[in-house]
Amino acid sequence: MSPSGPVSVMSIVPRERIVFIDAARGILMLAGVLLHAANIYCLNHEWLIREPGGSTFYDGIIDSIHFFRMQAFFLLSGYFSGMMLAKYGPLGLLNRRLMRITLPLLSTTLTFNLVQDCILDIRAGKASSPIEWLLNPDSHDFYLCGESIGHLWFLIFLAIHILVVAIVAASPASRIFGYVADKVTGLIASLPKVGPVLVVISMPILLILGIGMGHYIPGFYVGNLSIYKLVKYFHYFLFGMLCFRVPALFDAFTSFRPVGLSLLGLAAYGMYLLQLPALPNFMTHLKDDYAHDLLVWLVIWPVLALSRALINRPSAGWTYLADAALSIYLFHHLFVIIAGLVLMHVDMPIALKYIIVVMFSSLAALGIHHYIIRRYALAHLLFNGYRRRV
Repeated sequence: MSPSGPVSVMSIVPRERIVFIDAARGILMLAGVLLHAANIYCLNHEWLIREPGGSTFYDGIIDSIHFFRMQAFFLLSGYFSGMMLAKYGPLGLLNRRLMRITLPLLSTTLTFNLVQDCILDIRAGKASSPIEWLLNPDSHDFYLCGESIGHLWFLIFLAIHILVVAIVAASPASRIFGYVADKVTGLIASLPKVGPVLVVISMPILLILGIGMGHYIPGFYVGNLSIYKLVKYFHYFLFGMLCFRVPALFDAFTSFRPVGLSLLGLAAYGMYLLQLPALPNFMTHLKDDYAHDLLVWLVIWPVLALSRALINRPSAGWTYLADAALSIYLFHHLFVIIAGLVLMHVDMPIALKYIIVVMFSSLAALGIHHYIIRRYALAHLLFNGYRRRV
């Protein structure tokens, strides 16, 4: 959102940094397969299907991945959106990013998610056949109320974030972001060890806004989408944009900084220990959410630093995984459910079932990407959002 207009991407950030971000995005997509498969075999999380006799081990998998995965996604999405905004401007950002989000969202909702909902409703006895399910008014209500979105909620939030950013970037308010970026650059230059931590600690101020809006404006729900969640993830998205705009912040947040990580950990731990009985419940909830958010940052930081340290060299494998990341995200959910339902009738250890579900759904999603999405321009347009030359 620089007031001076679009700038050259490569003049801000060297190309080598993009390698590990793409790889990290692909790995996070695969982690979603681990998470959703674990939902079948856990004990304390409600999900679409459940295998009797689960284990808390899978609750641990869910909690560990869910703790930071989507926040990291929004951060990386913000980084790439900042790059496209700098290169193409607000209209270019909308033209390129919204098409790549809305087309896959609609296509997957009306195909893979429709099949998934049909399977689950027939299993629940709401219909005896796909034809009866299609003619059932309840299935139409399911789509109209937004619950059919399911695991695709990320794309809706991302589309809203990009729309907001493009509108602000096209207005005089864009100068505010440029002003903040300049101040952050100066802060990190003068306090290289502490500056990045101060930036991270200040980001959850937007979380306060989200909690306030969610508290005073109940509703605004489409499925399980709410104002609170929208704003909660937006500050990760903005941080990603800021990382692109301020290379020094990006360098700090993708490198191991023992001092910074220690200070951030102490701040989060101190917020959790802080007991203020006189606070109203709303303020206590605000304090706890802020502390939780600091812990999320404390996890994302070393994860990205580790990615940069280990996988920052060009590789055909990482490039392929990054290219397939969206397909994995869109397609795996249906195959997790199909494999989980089939294996419920098979007598074998749950650990083996879990491995089979993960492998089957990952390979099925990758297979569709490799043999259909990459080979047919129309499929690539519908499910990856742009027409690829094949």
